Amino acid sequence: MELIYFPGANRAQSNHGVDLVVKSPCLSKSRIHSISYSFWDGSDPDIDSIIDEINSPNYTFDLCVGRSVGALVCLEAISRNIIRAEKLLLFGLPLNLCEEVGVSRTNLVSIIQEYPALIIQNINDPVAILGEQKNKISTKVCSFDRDDHLYVDFKAYEPFINSFIQSS
Repeated sequence: MELIYFPGANRAQSNHGVDLVVKSPCLSKSRIHSISYSFWDGSDPDIDSIIDEINSPNYTFDLCVGRSVGALVCLEAISRNIIRAEKLLLFGLPLNLCEEVGVSRTNLVSIIQEYPALIIQNINDPVAILGEQKNKISTKVCSFDRDDHLYVDFKAYEPFINSFIQSS
């Protein structure tokens, strides 16, 4: 399986994708492509610059994984036909930050509706808020009763991820 991982806004989150692959048996044989961001070196996050840095034009991945702002980058890259995906796995989707980072919330929600997607979302996540768009994607959201933005409870996610990966 070819997997591309878009981490969150800080460098420490770059290991999240590797942890996911290592700790999820259904992904253990995956080839992972992990995106890094130039803004980790001190500049402000800029979706356009990040998209320009992706060097996989029109490549189709079996699974696109995004965490936090990385989920927005992932969806925007698909929207702009930079990459293609068979399935989407998103952690802590911050639809509330779309305008702040310069992407269309409506456009990203339509991509989620179009693709097979699983969204792992903490119910009281203080950073990632689905807001009024939740009703449009609720069948793809797997909620967890947590009040953080960490998304590290791989044992709890594993059955949902395995089921999602194995579904056609």
